[in-house]
Amino acid sequence: MKMRSKVLAFIAASLFCTTAAVAQSGVVTTMAGGGSTYADGVSATSAQFSLPTHVCQDILLNVYVMDEGLHKIRKIDHSTGLIQTIAGGGTSTADGVPATNASLIRVKGMFVDLVGNLYLSDTAGIRMINGITGIISTVVGGGTSMADGIPATTASFRGGTAIYVDPTGNIYCDVYDSLIRKVDVATGIIHTIAGGGTSTADGVFATIADLSGGVNSISVDGFGNIYYIPNSRDRIRKITYSTGLVTTVAGTGTYLYDGLPATSSALFMANSLSVDAAGNLFYSDLSRIRRVDVTSGILKTVGGIIAGGGSGYTEGGPAVGNDLHPAAMTMSFIEGNFYFTDSSASGNYVRKFSFSPIVGATGASADSFSIYINKLCSGPAITAMTHHYVSSANLVTYFGDGTSATTTFLPGGTGYSSFSHNYATSGVYTIKHYLRYGTVVIDSYSYSYNYLYCNSIPVQFYFDNNSNCVKEGSEAFNSSPIMVQVDSNDVHVDTISCTGGIYYNAFGAPGDIYKFRPFNLHSGSSVSCPATGIIADTLSSSSYIEAVK
Repeated sequence: MKMRSKVLAFIAASLFCTTAAVAQSGVVTTMAGGGSTYADGVSATSAQFSLPTHVCQDILLNVYVMDEGLHKIRKIDHSTGLIQTIAGGGTSTADGVPATNASLIRVKGMFVDLVGNLYLSDTAGIRMINGITGIISTVVGGGTSMADGIPATTASFRGGTAIYVDPTGNIYCDVYDSLIRKVDVATGIIHTIAGGGTSTADGVFATIADLSGGVNSISVDGFGNIYYIPNSRDRIRKITYSTGLVTTVAGTGTYLYDGLPATSSALFMANSLSVDAAGNLFYSDLSRIRRVDVTSGILKTVGGIIAGGGSGYTEGGPAVGNDLHPAAMTMSFIEGNFYFTDSSASGNYVRKFSFSPIVGATGASADSFSIYINKLCSGPAITAMTHHYVSSANLVTYFGDGTSATTTFLPGGTGYSSFSHNYATSGVYTIKHYLRYGTVVIDSYSYSYNYLYCNSIPVQFYFDNNSNCVKEGSEAFNSSPIMVQVDSNDVHVDTISCTGGIYYNAFGAPGDIYKFRPFNLHSGSSVSCPATGIIADTLSSSSYIEAVK
């Protein structure tokens, strides 16, 4: 078990790349593409795509694909699995015609709103396909003025790929390669919210930021904060709702592996992004879909592998570690699935995999507020949101261990409040929330929270030149990406991509057995310490767990 006279071994050691067992990705399957026909009315898996570039999903779970090579929008019906063209293929550039008669040769961006209307961004404007009638019309562009405060349909427009429609119907788009503009759904008025300036620094107002080259993707969270990928595709930036200031939330670092703060990590060719209801950020690049945790700021891969590290796509294989090429992606907050276009030498496809946090895929919900939980070693980190925000709203929370906390809702896209709690001992606790306006309780919600024991297991990967299973100063750490399967009591709970090692936060109860199994090793290498190739340890009540016996 050697690699050029070197043996890859692993031992307990210090931090190299960190991760937390906060989520689980499923297996990847193909839902469309790979066939030989462009015809309508056939099974989506029998269909052929020319160049699928964007994907989105409506509230009825139908999936829409932009085939830029055919200049068409195609719909995959959720109930039947059949595919059909719903827009493009025609010659008309007029409004008020069926979308199937329209010419879409200039379309670069696509988004579907909550009522099923499909928005398309092209070089002249933003057009909307009515979800009921199928009629296409212009909603932004057609005029000559770049002024703010005018009707969107009288504005001059030269757009790109980035378009987003929030739950109330406000439109966000990139314009003229240097601006982000917003159309107010209530008034139809357009105004600039970012760009037009010369600053690339953090902490400046968005309206003086430099957006030269445009943006690749836009998303808005439930608090009204705006996220975008600039044309450089090497970072993700945030416009904070309450201040209007721009900050970088991912990118500008040098490391490609997982478990580091997103701002210390390198982003390579980021192309699309989504934000879930709790504020966790997801983005895709050339080979991975990754998640920035809203509480910790840690970046982790949820699908794919570092570019060049794969050996080919495996249908039905785990999402993490699979050889993916996600040109664009969307997250279904209803199903908890990722959908993404995947184009490579093997063909053009739409693929999907499931994803759900261990605690609260959609959160716990009462009539007037929702609770979202991130499970930490010390206890729950909770975000509460209410769509009925008033300045006197507050939340009283009883944690079930004799303690309580009162938190105030802050303004945003919705009212929100974030807080955490540390439990002293493991056990099942009943958490109770009371939503109050002033002193009047208007809603309440309770649920059980199982606080499991949590401990950290450090592991290193190095080349054991003399085969003595001892890390010596002259022996180098592994520097090529490898995958590690993590099992808890022989149940697969996580898959990690890293290089020199991991520092794994293991949740469970004293006595639970965690195992780490490296796979996808680079050519010629194998694991020798321990000889089984699997490292195992038992959670105990001690403050530190030895990872090798």
